[in-house]
Amino acid sequence: MHFTFNLKILNKLCTPTEHELKRRFLSEGFTENNGSLFLDNKSPILAVAHLDCVHGRFACAETISLPDETLFFHPRLDDRLGVYTILHLLPQMGINVDILFTFDEESACSTGGQFDAPKKYHWLVEFDRRGSDVVMYEYLHDQPLTSDLKTVGWTPGHGLYSDISDMEHLGVGAFNVGTGYHREHTDSCFFSVRELTAQLGKFFQFWKRFKDKSYVHVPTPKTRSGYESYARGAWWNFKNQGGENECSTLLYLSQVCAATHEGRRASKRISGAQKTTKKKHRKGGQYGLIALGDDVMCRPYGTTTMLRGTVEDSDQECQYYGVQLDNGTYVWVTAKEIYLI
Repeated sequence: MHFTFNLKILNKLCTPTEHELKRRFLSEGFTENNGSLFLDNKSPILAVAHLDCVHGRFACAETISLPDETLFFHPRLDDRLGVYTILHLLPQMGINVDILFTFDEESACSTGGQFDAPKKYHWLVEFDRRGSDVVMYEYLHDQPLTSDLKTVGWTPGHGLYSDISDMEHLGVGAFNVGTGYHREHTDSCFFSVRELTAQLGKFFQFWKRFKDKSYVHVPTPKTRSGYESYARGAWWNFKNQGGENECSTLLYLSQVCAATHEGRRASKRISGAQKTTKKKHRKGGQYGLIALGDDVMCRPYGTTTMLRGTVEDSDQECQYYGVQLDNGTYVWVTAKEIYLI
């Protein structure tokens, strides 16, 4: 396996608007497919990334070279880094895939949900994840795929939301590979060349071993994640009333931040006397009180009752926690609505 990074090409992919990229890709052989852009490379594997971004047009980029690491900064790496990986890195590795570029992922309403596949794929892969893990969303309980991902060194997690969350109708297994970016949706977003290189090394091993294997997925009843609950809740009406996609996403982010800050204020309001009594339920999340595997009581978005469950995932930046409830439902809750037991 060998590939080289060309950060100038990556920067050129980060700079244009999604509409400018759409025109470019249509001129290069992509076709429209129910709101997404599709390229049939005669492959049994479909690779997915999204073209929409939280930030508007940015032409600025910065590269920092360290003794054993290179960091590339650009506010639109989510998910233009995934686009670059599919278009420029996978071909260098000898990996051929069909390509689907979607829109409206940042609004938790990906156009991938309407994709009309021209064939039955073996499996789907997305490149739209911070850090160096792999998440599977509704596909996590597909044991054959989960087990095979573990053979190359990954420990699959649940995750919050991305395009493949809305693509269960294809009936095949899917997973989202972390591409080494961090601080997404901020001006200081960057990615680690070392992290992405390690991730692609694992993906190459998985592709080499399992490119000819098919993974069947049976769609499960939808349960709204924390991301979807906000995205399809009150602020979603803003977009339907004429707001632009990127503005709507920023409104969503402001609500998340408001919820997080309110949780911190609530935590600070706990008096010293209350702390010394060691109450059974303590406000969690804001100061690292809650960890994976903890038993908690939580109040999912849109409900008024406290429910018991176990923490299985977390989003440290936004202070979200993924909880497997005792009733079998998987939910995401904000830090201010979760308590240690």
